[in-house]
Amino acid sequence: MSAINAATRSALDRKILLVPESQQHKLTAFRQNRFSQVQYRADIDGLRAIAVLLVIAYHFGLTQFSGGYLGVDVFFVISGFLITSQILSQIERGQFRFADFYARRARRILPALFAVVGSSLVAGYILLLPLDLKALGEQAMYAVFGVSNFYFLSETGYFSKEAHQLPLLHTWSLGVEEQFYLIWPLICVATLSWLKLSARLNLAVLFVLCAASFAWLLLNRGTNPEFSFFMLPTRAWQLGLGAMIAFAPSVSKRGLSEVQVLIGLALILASATLTTADDKTMEYGIIGATVGAGLIVWPKGQNGWADRLLSITPLVGVGKISYSAYLWHWPLFVFFIVWNSGAMPDGHDIAVLALVTLALSYLSYRFIETPFRQRKDSSFWVLAVAFSIATAIGLLGFFLFKNEGVPGRLSAENQLIAEYLERKKVKSKNYACSFPDFDRNELEIKCLDEDRFGVPVLLMGDSHAHHFQAALRNRYPEAYFHIASYSLCLPLLGGTPNKEKSKNSRQCAEIYRHLFDGLLTEGRYKTIILSARWKNNDWSKIESTVKYLKQFADEVIVFGPTLEYVMPLPSLLLADALPRRSTQELRNSYTKQDLLKEIDASMKELVVTQGGTYYSLLDLLCAKTSDECISVDETGIPLAWDYGHLTYEGANFILKGFEEQGLRLP
Repeated sequence: MSAINAATRSALDRKILLVPESQQHKLTAFRQNRFSQVQYRADIDGLRAIAVLLVIAYHFGLTQFSGGYLGVDVFFVISGFLITSQILSQIERGQFRFADFYARRARRILPALFAVVGSSLVAGYILLLPLDLKALGEQAMYAVFGVSNFYFLSETGYFSKEAHQLPLLHTWSLGVEEQFYLIWPLICVATLSWLKLSARLNLAVLFVLCAASFAWLLLNRGTNPEFSFFMLPTRAWQLGLGAMIAFAPSVSKRGLSEVQVLIGLALILASATLTTADDKTMEYGIIGATVGAGLIVWPKGQNGWADRLLSITPLVGVGKISYSAYLWHWPLFVFFIVWNSGAMPDGHDIAVLALVTLALSYLSYRFIETPFRQRKDSSFWVLAVAFSIATAIGLLGFFLFKNEGVPGRLSAENQLIAEYLERKKVKSKNYACSFPDFDRNELEIKCLDEDRFGVPVLLMGDSHAHHFQAALRNRYPEAYFHIASYSLCLPLLGGTPNKEKSKNSRQCAEIYRHLFDGLLTEGRYKTIILSARWKNNDWSKIESTVKYLKQFADEVIVFGPTLEYVMPLPSLLLADALPRRSTQELRNSYTKQDLLKEIDASMKELVVTQGGTYYSLLDLLCAKTSDECISVDETGIPLAWDYGHLTYEGANFILKGFEEQGLRLP
């Protein structure tokens, strides 16, 4: 019976070979039978170890590796090389089948991914607030089906502050790889079997695809950096470079191969240590890390001492568990920050996190990755089970998303506080003029030219001015407010961006030039109020600004800097509602409070000297003899909904306090 089954299987195999026997000799002749069996290379495991250690070092906040995120780029090259080598080997031997290929990828990738996503949902249910758990549920839906890069493209930037609130952010790279695995075998089979292209034409097609992808990357880096970072079309050139190297002839000379490896290591390490995420050197880092990885994975006829260096036991050991290490380290880090009430880990914490990551990674490799990779189940069964588990986890994520993060885990009072984590925008039509509502290029700010009934009052600043507008309007209905606000733009002479490299620096300068040299000189405003996130040395221009504005208004009022927190204030207020490391006083969660007090005192002196009126939020909210500060209004509503932007109730509470100190409008 077994002989009959074997014969049947052999006949079936011959019927579904994707490369005709007449074509197989061409592949063999071209590659000199190199792909007849893909050999294990310990140096690639060593390279994997370097890549994952760079990523972990970057994510854990080790500033020496400011470009450590480029370790992912190294992984892309490795994946492109190995997957292409395996596909070509199977095509050459007439054994490639799509179902088998996708089943092997599923056994390799999905078990550990499912374990991490499932564990994250459980940890999230215990630790996260409703809004964050809702977001995690949505992330899980995308992650288990290999499309999380699409989710993060529309939700956040990889380098944004919000990244530390996204436990599954790192799965974006798996999405890119899984999408590559879906497409690349089709291209290989189409060019090698169906179209029967020669080897040179295959390489030419691959080169054109890589060139197009690289060009797309360069064109989008300035205009759409998130797309360039997260999406396959702008990452394909890195995977494609690895694929091209799979076609390349081996380097036969040992000396040349050693130089090649050393240059590759130097490029990767230089890219990881000399580049950052927010400057123009990032492009050079991406190229350096990608080319460096390509030089190392390039096939070699003889292994020299440089290859043996990458093949030392500790590196190979870390390389073998690198996939699990990549999966586990980021959720551990994010959930630690949540448990730590938003504070970043110190040196001791980082050491503990690193050890836990390695331990979990080994256990994951030993008891999840390895057993599933060694199973001999049919391809159909593997794919069916994988889809079923992905669907089950996806449905659990959908439940958390649909049920708003299960707010019933909190008391009614805490649910009310948690609701303020979601920004509530106030409609300001017919009452305010906010620059972001208008064409930034034309700068047609017509609403400031309109005459309305009431005493005209101008509120100028950034988002820390705009958060006062609704409360001002409601407390002073006899006044008509113009709200001249623009994000990250301080209301000072010259239009000073709040960030040195702010993308809106040109618009900021143009807008305030339009105001200071135009509308303000008409003297139409009785009162001008300045409010902003005063944090850079540029606030020193406040003196000349107040002096200038006093020529055109009866009164110039300046609101000082507000309190800032290491994480959204509602989250800090809910520290007792969910498991946390400690219930430390809120005063320990203020950021740069001493610096803010210095700015507050200096600004007050400069404003008063020029005849302006100054109101200090710090003096109002914080007792002068202690570090304790007010964080909620009389009804228990948080004064801020994030690190420092005021809720409507918070702005109203502060204005009421200013009125007790003498504020009168108009």
